[in-house]
Amino acid sequence: MSKPETSRRDFLAQVTFSEDRKLLPHQIEQVIFAVERKRSLNASETGTGKSLVAISMRLLIEHEGGRVVKCLYTCPKTALGQFEKEFIDQGYRTSVLRHGTDVIPADVNTVLIANSTMIVTHRDQLRGWCPWLAVLDEAVAFKTATAARTRAVYGDALDGAGGIVDAVPFVLAMSGTLAPGHNGELYSHLRALTPAALIDERGRIMRRYVFEKTFCVFGSRRIAGNREVQVIVGSRNSNVLRERIKPYIVRATLRDIAPTLPPERHETVLIAREDVKLDDLAAIADIEDAEIRVAVEAIMAAIRDGLVPEPDIDREMTRLMEMIGGGTALAHLRRAYGLAKLPYVEDVVMSRRGKASKGAPTLVFNTYRLTGDRLETLLCEQDVVVGRIHGGTSVAERNAVVSGIQDGSIEVAILQIDAAGSALNLQTANRIIVLEPSWAPGTNHQAIARAVRIGQRNPVLVSWPVVRHSIDEAVMRVLRRKQAGLNELWRNAS
Repeated sequence: MSKPETSRRDFLAQVTFSEDRKLLPHQIEQVIFAVERKRSLNASETGTGKSLVAISMRLLIEHEGGRVVKCLYTCPKTALGQFEKEFIDQGYRTSVLRHGTDVIPADVNTVLIANSTMIVTHRDQLRGWCPWLAVLDEAVAFKTATAARTRAVYGDALDGAGGIVDAVPFVLAMSGTLAPGHNGELYSHLRALTPAALIDERGRIMRRYVFEKTFCVFGSRRIAGNREVQVIVGSRNSNVLRERIKPYIVRATLRDIAPTLPPERHETVLIAREDVKLDDLAAIADIEDAEIRVAVEAIMAAIRDGLVPEPDIDREMTRLMEMIGGGTALAHLRRAYGLAKLPYVEDVVMSRRGKASKGAPTLVFNTYRLTGDRLETLLCEQDVVVGRIHGGTSVAERNAVVSGIQDGSIEVAILQIDAAGSALNLQTANRIIVLEPSWAPGTNHQAIARAVRIGQRNPVLVSWPVVRHSIDEAVMRVLRRKQAGLNELWRNAS
């Protein structure tokens, strides 16, 4: 081992963050990787501590350079307060761009930005500010080559020129789902940050259409005006692409760092369909339209009678939805069965009241606002202290709920999965119920990682209640199939 690398490890081993957190071995390796390569991608799973890697990368750069450097950090809105506090605690002069008229103060060395509109609006100002390090947290936001925010960061030609990262010596793009759908979503990052990964057999950098032709699968999609267009629907030659990008990308999974985490156990809780009265549930799920009600019942029958075969679940579900009312009917059905599972949640919560679970709240992830409303009412009638985060929750209310979870004053947190499934640290909770999972396995994984993450000190039990012979079982089949596809996509990643 070279002396510089040894000194880097020694320095990083001494770095301390809020709550006396220190870097784990895999994080130290990732910091050194990022500094050595200067521009790289970190596709580690949520919960493995990428944010500390990014902050430590800055600390190491400053340690070796002997001066404080300017850092631009794009982060999720939900984590803005958390990152602002972390930088301030580290002694940095920090500014947050919140409005289109904001001007970066002259004495600031850290700029945080969470709104993609601000990235576009302040493109020139950020370039002129000349950051030394740019951290693109949740870099999946910059996956679309034609999007204004992608071009603001990576330049109109995606080669960095004219973009915010132009002339920035160190750039780290981070996301637990860097290419969640298909290989084509990697092109923007690779072209701007690691163009050497795109060299073709003639020694030239691949153009986007060549990259997509080589690594993507196209299919037809019907759009407005009854026209068909070609869109990317999948990936091909993934093994070849993974070998190409291996020198520039680092990835850690929760399984990789499992020895440093308490055990995580998942259980499927089957609820007898005979106990569910769909007609009653349909009424309280706001299904007033008779045609939609018929459509809901038709979907229920199709799933019950096996008309949605497991191997063709997506295609058949799409066909059925087109026949009987589309996603609206499906959403009503999922919401109805979500309501059917509320008694199970109530039983779990009431059984945990007492000394054994004191200070360890239950996290309930749901999809539909109505389900959360009904569950909150049900629990409040039992004098349970409930916290809620949904799409309409203000920043102040969100912070209050997070504080209540962390200090144990909240017994149950009802969290809408799209609004609270990322960028929150809820390690005090060790019981999770995924009441209404998302159709995307990555979204569910991110939600669970709010508690199953570095800093968790207790075993975590994750329950997936499922109404038998219902849309729930179809959803679980889809999630298993999609997760298998994602695992295959990353099989040869570093």
